Amino acid sequence: MRNLLLTIDYPPNRGGVARYLQALVLTYPTRFEVVSDVSRILAPHARPHWLKALRTLRSRRGEYDQLWVSHLHPLGFVALAAKLLWRKPYVVILHGLDFRLGLRNPWKRFLSHRILRAARLVVCNSQALAKEVERFESSVKPHVVYPTLPDVLNQPVNKPARSVSFTHPLRLLTVARLVSRKNHSAMIEAVSRLDNVDYTMVGDGHNRDMIEALIQDGGLKDRVRLRTDVSDEELAQAYASADVFVLPVLPDKVDVEGFGIVYLEAAEAGLPIIATKMRGVEEALCPEGAIQLDEPTPQAIASALRELQDDPGRCAWMGQANRAFVKRFSRERQFGKLEPYV
Repeated sequence: MRNLLLTIDYPPNRGGVARYLQALVLTYPTRFEVVSDVSRILAPHARPHWLKALRTLRSRRGEYDQLWVSHLHPLGFVALAAKLLWRKPYVVILHGLDFRLGLRNPWKRFLSHRILRAARLVVCNSQALAKEVERFESSVKPHVVYPTLPDVLNQPVNKPARSVSFTHPLRLLTVARLVSRKNHSAMIEAVSRLDNVDYTMVGDGHNRDMIEALIQDGGLKDRVRLRTDVSDEELAQAYASADVFVLPVLPDKVDVEGFGIVYLEAAEAGLPIIATKMRGVEEALCPEGAIQLDEPTPQAIASALRELQDDPGRCAWMGQANRAFVKRFSRERQFGKLEPYV
């Protein structure tokens, strides 16, 4: 079957959605063609702005048998229109924020029902999201395909052996967009309460200036580092050099942490994890390999870090549990679930 993936979020874009879609194509390289050039999909200054995408599909309707889209709106609507016009089946891939944005007003909710009901298949990136979709549209039974580790993170890197004693400052790592719900400010405050701790944050976003100011004003420049642009190889080395992965996010009614691929990346690196106890995130965590906080306050984060700092043996044991847990999230195992549909 000839499959066409229509998306505005694909490498070289960074982020979880882009990596997820790339993993799909890498699993079935001869069965997919990708259209991800935004200039061929959306016209920001025209109305309707999605009309360009429909024209692209019309010009290529003889070149594909099935359409895949990764955004409920507007690309899901474009897929529905293509099915009605040219009888092309389509698959919708959903992520939490994308789905919830499609429920923000009655018109979008109406369209979302139509798009989901007419899809050949709906794919969700977590069980929590799949249940949410079923509650919204009971006729749909989504397939759950979890995010998987980027191939580069499965390659050998210079990984120091995890020690049962710390002869250096405890090295903390966070990998996340610099947005409020990722809770960087609480982690910076937690670090300020601790001795003998170094903290590296990897990511960029609209909170960058605020985070840099917190580091500067707190006198933490020697202990807290922000890296905003790293390659995949540098990211793998950052995981390898860390002792603990810390990402206790804040709840958000719309932009919910639906899964969290970075938790898998940290687990593959053999790191103990500090996270927030919430649905979706729990699916990405090994219970034995993570401390899950009910309230991700600076005090709670600092307390969890002290526990690990005082017990290096526990850190090593948690890391081993995480490495065993993450094997279920291989690309072949997860995206192989879609074999009957491609």
